[in-house]
Amino acid sequence: EELGVRDPEETKRELTIAKKIRQIKKELKNDPQNNDKLLELATHYIDGGNYEDAIR
Repeated sequence: EELGVRDPEETKRELTIAKKIRQIKKELKNDPQNNDKLLELATHYIDGGNYEDAIR
């Protein structure tokens, strides 16, 4: 991250996590009490560094 240059692999990982989070949120709209999806969502939040969202 020297001089504002980001690692392309890190950027790719972050985009993949964000895409998965959006997909799971869409699925949870139809079944908001699906514990498997809620756990998967929390896991992706933690992987992405969104710890506050993960514990909600």
